[in-house]
Amino acid sequence: MRLTLCPLALALAITPGLARANISAPWSPGDALAEPAGALAEVQIIEEQLSIDLRPLAGRGPATARASYRVRSPHAPRRLDLRFVTPGLERGTVKLDGRPISGAVQEVPAGLPGPWSEALSTPDPDGGDLNLVVDQPHKVIRFAVDLQAGKEHLIEVAFSLRPARTDPTDAIHATHQLGYLLAPARQWGSFGKLEVTVQVPDGWQLATRPALRRDGAQLKGVFQGIPADLLAVSLRKPAAYGWGWILPLGGVLLGLLACFRLVRRAGRRCAGASGGKTALAAAGTTALSAALPLGLGGAGLLLWQSLPDPAQLSTRYFYDFSVAIFLFGPLAAIALGVAALVMFLVVRGRTVRLTR
Repeated sequence: MRLTLCPLALALAITPGLARANISAPWSPGDALAEPAGALAEVQIIEEQLSIDLRPLAGRGPATARASYRVRSPHAPRRLDLRFVTPGLERGTVKLDGRPISGAVQEVPAGLPGPWSEALSTPDPDGGDLNLVVDQPHKVIRFAVDLQAGKEHLIEVAFSLRPARTDPTDAIHATHQLGYLLAPARQWGSFGKLEVTVQVPDGWQLATRPALRRDGAQLKGVFQGIPADLLAVSLRKPAAYGWGWILPLGGVLLGLLACFRLVRRAGRRCAGASGGKTALAAAGTTALSAALPLGLGGAGLLLWQSLPDPAQLSTRYFYDFSVAIFLFGPLAAIALGVAALVMFLVVRGRTVRLTR
């Protein structure tokens, strides 16, 4: 996901895939974002306070956020036409010095400009990095502000958004990814202090870059200047029911035990039966022996999948098990059927010899 604001390093955006937000001047396709130019280069960001509430992710609700910026135009009054970029934006409001101002939510038909188009990542709570992929249209809140010369002004943007999700194959629960792009702030005249507060569900695993101090269900960080191009947070509900693999395995073992007893009993009872009855019994036991372990194993897998929180479930985790059953199930069924038929014939033949 790219950030298309060149500007005020203030914003925040969460999108399914990546979240970036920033206040910037207007741009058009082909604009280069290099050194500050024009009105933005003459405006100072004195302080940014960023507050993000990720606790609604414990259910199915969107995250909420508020970004406030104290800015100043030291030399001359300025009228700025700005864009607040937030992929995954659902709703948003803007205030200037405590008074609501009009802001229109618009899609960005062309991609975002400049050096923020490269692939981004967030830290994995288990170590390493996770790619951050944006798969929804970029949106912006368009608004204008009038700044007086030498006076501090407060710009506040409040909005709801949905962070990106990724499904590592080795985790039962999905990982939520929040990316807050700080790089665009470098386009302004200067940047002072950044204060970050992130509320997270209690007890969840998480990783941040740069590091934030954790105090229970709250993360905090205070930085002088811009600490990194991207503030990245990954969080995941702790693994639950990891022991659940016992359920499909137990189903398979129970099915094998039932098949063993079934084949042995059928072989003994068919010792004196006619050829037609023997063939029918052999076909039935073979079919049951092929289907029973796989059926009980599949039922155990479905039961395991029903245990974790459905709002946090990683689809890829169980998808791998499902694919394995789909691919190897027919081969396993053939092997079980052949083994059951051989055992049936052996037991029947031995029983016939013992009764003579």
